[in-house]
Amino acid sequence: MKYKIGDKVKIRKDLKIGERYGGCLFVKGMQKLCREVVRIVGFSGLLRYYRIDSSGLCWTDEMFESDVDTEVQGMNKHVVIYVDGNKVVARCGDKEGVARCHPDDDFDFYTGAKLALERLEEAEKPYTWLEEGVTYHYPMPVVSSLYNSATYRADDWDKRVVKRGIVFKTPEEAIECAKKMLAAVKKEG
Repeated sequence: MKYKIGDKVKIRKDLKIGERYGGCLFVKGMQKLCREVVRIVGFSGLLRYYRIDSSGLCWTDEMFESDVDTEVQGMNKHVVIYVDGNKVVARCGDKEGVARCHPDDDFDFYTGAKLALERLEEAEKPYTWLEEGVTYHYPMPVVSSLYNSATYRADDWDKRVVKRGIVFKTPEEAIECAKKMLAAVKKEG
């Protein structure tokens, strides 16, 4: 799979009703979305298919235009920095960096903003901690625990999970992601 949650993709205009693309059947209800740009909101079928923001149906890489410029997706970013109580938050999309002021220290917005931006940058590159032998966790909304764990070996499975942007250090983070996936699917009907 080429895309991760949050990526924007354009649905091909030449898809034919009744044909399979990457194991998924293209049906009449999908036709209205041809040529539309949509956002990936989750995965289904044991991480084999995509869920998009405007459809409860399954989609595959073969249904999207291959010339989508992934570099352009990251170029139109906006960072918002704000104060929330004793912390400064830098937010970009669904990622954020947070700097908390210790109660014994004087609050300084600029110091907090600098730290929050540094932490946001770390959040944008979340897998620097992942190396061979490290246990990671990923969402599995189809199981009762809502997550699964694996030991990183840099094999094809690991690379696919990392590329999708769904690798977490803790089970709690993976569970939170699984709940968001389920909520997105439920919202789409």
